[in-house]
Amino acid sequence: MGDTRVVLLGGASTPPRCLSVDHLPTTNAAEVARVEAAGGRVAGGRVGGLAVSRALGDHALKDMGVIAVPDCTTQALGGDDRYVLLASDGVWDVLSLGDAHALVLQHEAEPLAEIAQRLVQTSVQKGSRDNVSAMLLDVRNFR
Repeated sequence: MGDTRVVLLGGASTPPRCLSVDHLPTTNAAEVARVEAAGGRVAGGRVGGLAVSRALGDHALKDMGVIAVPDCTTQALGGDDRYVLLASDGVWDVLSLGDAHALVLQHEAEPLAEIAQRLVQTSVQKGSRDNVSAMLLDVRNFR
């Protein structure tokens, strides 16, 4: 929700798959329409100064069309699915889905928390200036 993206990662031969919808007014025309229908306004890709149109906090912006309702989806896990990666926009601003996928697979013998920290550190090293958070969940035993 908001500036967080959730991605399903498999083995090297399986491309990463987004499980979430980016709620960014700069790239999501449906969100712009929803905000405007709610009486809000998008200016410069922002809603009331916020770069996302959905957020858990920011209560002062609720009357401007910012909501805390996430898009929800379900995904059946396939035989090659390994991880769910949840990361904030500070990661995705500088890493592609493929970059993140490769980094996770390169270090998958390490504890998940250390891999998530590598994603954060790599994002900062690549110049991310936004909030940078990542969490990795092993889903191989959930099938």
